[in-house]
Amino acid sequence: MIKKIKKIKNLGIFDGFNWNLSSEFKRYNLFYGWNASGKTTLTTIFESLNLDITKYFEDAEYEIETDNGNIYKQNDIFPTKVRVFNQHYIDENIHISNGKTKPIFLLGEESKELKQKINNWEEEEIKLKNIKIELKKEKEQKEKDINNIFTNIARIIGENLSGSSVRSYRRNNAKDDFEKLAQKELLSQEDLAKYKKIKEQKKKEKIDEIVFTLRQDKILEEIKNILKKSVNSIIIARLKNNPDISAWVEEGIEIHKKHNSKTCEFCGQSLPNGLIEKLLLYFNEEDKKLKQIIDEKINFLNNKLNELNNLNIPKKVELYDDLYNDFESRLSSFNKERINLSNEISELIKHLQNKKFKTNEPMEITFYFNNSFDEALKNLNEIIKEHNNKTENLQEQKDEAFKKIKNHYLSEIWDKVKENESEISEINKIITIINNGGSFTYKGKKIETIGLSKLNNKILEAKAKISDLHKSVDKLNKYLETFLGRNEIKFKVSDEQDGFIILRNNEIVSNLSEGEKTAIAFVYFIIHLQDKDFNINNGIVVVDDPVSSFDSSSVFQAFAFMREAVKDAKQIFIFTHNFDFFKLTLNWFKNSRRNWSCYQIKNKMIKEKENTKRIAYIDKIDHFIEKYTTEYEYLFKVLYEFNNSDPSNIEDVYNIPNIGRKVLETFLTFRIPTSESLYQKLQKINFDENKKTSIYKFFNDLSHLTGSGFHPSLIQESKKNVKYLLEMIKSSFKEHYDILENTLSNQN
Repeated sequence: MIKKIKKIKNLGIFDGFNWNLSSEFKRYNLFYGWNASGKTTLTTIFESLNLDITKYFEDAEYEIETDNGNIYKQNDIFPTKVRVFNQHYIDENIHISNGKTKPIFLLGEESKELKQKINNWEEEEIKLKNIKIELKKEKEQKEKDINNIFTNIARIIGENLSGSSVRSYRRNNAKDDFEKLAQKELLSQEDLAKYKKIKEQKKKEKIDEIVFTLRQDKILEEIKNILKKSVNSIIIARLKNNPDISAWVEEGIEIHKKHNSKTCEFCGQSLPNGLIEKLLLYFNEEDKKLKQIIDEKINFLNNKLNELNNLNIPKKVELYDDLYNDFESRLSSFNKERINLSNEISELIKHLQNKKFKTNEPMEITFYFNNSFDEALKNLNEIIKEHNNKTENLQEQKDEAFKKIKNHYLSEIWDKVKENESEISEINKIITIINNGGSFTYKGKKIETIGLSKLNNKILEAKAKISDLHKSVDKLNKYLETFLGRNEIKFKVSDEQDGFIILRNNEIVSNLSEGEKTAIAFVYFIIHLQDKDFNINNGIVVVDDPVSSFDSSSVFQAFAFMREAVKDAKQIFIFTHNFDFFKLTLNWFKNSRRNWSCYQIKNKMIKEKENTKRIAYIDKIDHFIEKYTTEYEYLFKVLYEFNNSDPSNIEDVYNIPNIGRKVLETFLTFRIPTSESLYQKLQKINFDENKKTSIYKFFNDLSHLTGSGFHPSLIQESKKNVKYLLEMIKSSFKEHYDILENTLSNQN
């Protein structure tokens, strides 16, 4: 059982509540509180024990302690089943549907939901069928569009790839080839033109690659080593300083040695003694060897230079047309590098020739090959290789060109075809969902459905279930008669078999009063306490004002019905603002010596920043409420004590306008028993007119305060008008006033 509500936060006017009472809940619990004091709000906690509290209060928090010491918070799983009757239950279980000729009443949230589901399913069925028809039309149009696209592209491909292989190229061929495409293969205009040329290309002869080899780094190293060498000899200044003379003399020595000349072959004079020997020392054997090496290297370089200048370069026209541009571009680079290399070789030859006249001293040069020639030659040969490969594989290239061109034109329709195919696929998915159930989006709106194939069965099952619920109509009428104490209202199953007709004295009822709605809902609640999924002996029953809007003659009958229906519950919580019902329930608890407790729901005002806030709390029952026979006596006592007090806080006067209004209404009802309005009755009381005006305005206008705009001046206004009201009661009916006053003295 529930022991106490330890704390409540953010539950309507219950905010910041903590259990500070010495008592605890018992098996039978009674709560008394005026309208709008927070009774229904508090019952929401009991509802949430088996449901979701956020249904009514999104941020609500609470803690409930049970007799075994366990604490349960919002959203915890509570082990005991709880059934709650309150205004929420009435709103969710009494529903009026506009029938074709009469109003149809649905009882129970399940019936209401089933009826709404039937309506929704029937509307959905029509909507889905219409959507399906529209989708099929869209699908047919898109399939037609795709066929037209393939027909047109097949004609374009046939025109651009004229030949025997494409004369019979048709729509189906285009479709088959399109399905083989994994992605778009669009060509640039340049590539498209290139492949068209390849397709029409005639076979050409192969071309020899250009061959030229010069190990530049090696030859440079060799030449630098030669230049670094020097030959020991007698230095003859004039020969050293004049290389041309030196070369002429060296050659002349060889001539004189060859002819064994004793005189100068040039001037005929005798050669000076020792001249030949001296010159031979200058032009010695080591010098000859070095010069021979230099000559060999010069000859090698001259040969390479000649080879370089006479390379067999193919003409552009010998190549395939599509290689022209690349060939010319690379040939231009090659010729530039060939000239550079030729100049570099010539420069090295000059260095070697100069060395021949300076063999007796080392020479250093700063020289580097550009090293770009080999790359230029390689690039040019690549074009030649490409040409030769084309010659070898021309048919394959033509076939590849045909494929490239065809795939290009098919790729041009890629987006349109894929878009249509995607839309057709989506349409097929939606149609499948419409038939079998699921969710889809149509015209920007997400739609969820169980599917056309199931909707009809669902509708039939729901109608059958509602019909089963209506089989309890006899029990419903019997219980309603017992609860109301009369049988003027009866339920009858409608011809449509999806609800009830309500008869009042055998006439169809169009509307129900609030009291009648409450009575019917409560009877329905009691019937469902007998459900097989709820064991009342192990369950908790919460009842909030089942006699709301009832007249006093009906309260006892309703109480007796309720008592018999809920007495065996494991734990009972009863809430009421009806004093007669409260007293009947309290006496039941007392007389049967039940394990019971009694509480009062009260309100007070608290200050929050610039505003005044009304909050509710649970308190022990005022012992005067227990002792008094009528609510009127108790309310008179409240006003009497207030008149003799000195209130200083807003919370001291919060309920005074409402209490004063009730006292005024009750007093005028038995003092002037007419059907006139409160104002008209008040005018017939012989009392000061100004005070009567003040009484009426204050208690009539301010009897439904919510705390909003509560001005502190109301404290003095409450004090003044309560005094006027008591004066009026005493003045117009002194005997009555004296009896009430004496009763208070005896109670104290």
